[in-house]
Amino acid sequence: MLENHEYYVVDKLAVPSVLLKTIQVKQLLEKNPGLKISDAVKQVDLSRSAFYKYKDLIFPYNSLKATRMVTFFMELSDVAGILSQILRIIANYGANVLTINQNIPMNGKTNISISIDTTSMEKTLDSLEKKLRSIEDISKFTIIISE
Repeated sequence: MLENHEYYVVDKLAVPSVLLKTIQVKQLLEKNPGLKISDAVKQVDLSRSAFYKYKDLIFPYNSLKATRMVTFFMELSDVAGILSQILRIIANYGANVLTINQNIPMNGKTNISISIDTTSMEKTLDSLEKKLRSIEDISKFTIIISE
């Protein structure tokens, strides 16, 4: 079953501090490429576990406007070849993979995030999303436009 996500625009005053601190850490890391995550979370008084829990779920509103870099977050079945299948589809659409982050499988599932550059895509981002969502072994799928 695929999970549909809804997005909201919320006033900063209504956002819990843990989410605001997560954004602060991400901004610190972006401005200081050599900064370690553990040091960045200490600077804003946030636990590492909270940062990792929310880092792929919260973004400043202005970071959602451009569409050059897109990050997909997926929960996959622990099946041989699934990541290869996903990467092949992305390549067939003409996108360039920038990063892949995969967790160790637990209970037959694993989480991955893949960031791609869509500049030279030959097809639409919507069609790529539909193609990826159609893969049977993907149980959760979130698309985050991040740059």
